Amino acid sequence: MANDNEPEDPTPPTASLTLSNGKKYDETSTSYQFDREVSDSTGTITVKALFNNADGVLLPGMFARVTMEGPPP
Repeated sequence: MANDNEPEDPTPPTASLTLSNGKKYDETSTSYQFDREVSDSTGTITVKALFNNADGVLLPGMFARVTMEGPPP
């Protein structure tokens, strides 16, 4: 939450992907949804993000590490 004296940053946070082979995916996303529940067994949360996939690199059921950068949404 921004302080009343500080201007809000208009730049939305971006999501980037690191694929299971360790390579960074070229596209980023600013459209996403977070699951509020943290898994007791893995300590992770579910993040849904929309990425352009014109080259067909991303496949259904694929796992990747999502990194969020920027101010909180």
